[in-house]
Amino acid sequence: MTHSKFAPLAQVFSIVMLALACSTVRAATLETEPTFTFTKEPFDDPTLEATQDRISDNVWITRADVEGIYNAAMEPRYTRHTSPLGVEWALGTLDDDIDSLTFDSWFNTIAANPPNSVGQNMVIHIPADNAYYNLRFTSWGQGSGSGGGFSYLRSLNPLVVPEPSSIAMIGIAAVALVGWRARKR
Repeated sequence: MTHSKFAPLAQVFSIVMLALACSTVRAATLETEPTFTFTKEPFDDPTLEATQDRISDNVWITRADVEGIYNAAMEPRYTRHTSPLGVEWALGTLDDDIDSLTFDSWFNTIAANPPNSVGQNMVIHIPADNAYYNLRFTSWGQGSGSGGGFSYLRSLNPLVVPEPSSIAMIGIAAVALVGWRARKR
């Protein structure tokens, strides 16, 4: 069986193109993808697992009876301008180019007005996991009489974007594999 001298190069090209294609897959919108509805009822204890959206090992979104949301895995209460820790927020959806989204704190993203965030499409980024989720608030209890109730829809499956170095490593591994196979012939 004869092989073209370009066969190894074609294999490398195919592997690298597959890696690049996999790295740019975008998720659908909340209307078309599997979603999770999270609801924290008014006056529920925010320290209980049932009242926290445990998105990952390090991100547990909840809210006390007043003020904003926070990450119970990293902080004991809401802190204006920084909560929830470990999460970045942007207006938009995962159908948008991730690089075009402007990620910031929750407070800045919602312009310091949580009730106005109801119905707005957002993307959350968990840097520790390099995972992105679509999210849309569906309710927000305002004032001390609301008991801190809120709810949202969140994409069930994250979009995980590989680091550029991961793609480079795949390419290097592919070249090494092709070179190794060529020497064995």
